[in-house]
Amino acid sequence: MVEKVKVAGERSVVYALLVPSMASLRELLRGLKDAGVKATVLSVSELSGEDMTERQREVLKLAYKMGYFDPDRKITLTELAERIGVKAPTLEEILRRALRKAVKYYLDRTE
Repeated sequence: MVEKVKVAGERSVVYALLVPSMASLRELLRGLKDAGVKATVLSVSELSGEDMTERQREVLKLAYKMGYFDPDRKITLTELAERIGVKAPTLEEILRRALRKAVKYYLDRTE
């Protein structure tokens, strides 16, 4: 997920990304290289396991993988809740708390 984009020069763009894993980041970098795009990783930060519960991390990861955060939202909150086996308001609360922690973590490191 693209968090922030900044034009850094005539031929340079800096992206702040939220990726589900280091393997995903490596795959993205390989794809860019194969496409002839020069990419440089400026820094990497991981969400602390102490900040987010395992359940929050699992739900957030599944929501991401299922396309819940995509601009054309590939799955609704209700559909995702049914898949996980919880009610939609419960899922909404889990996601809200997880996203709050993820955003706080990100903002604390970019100020």
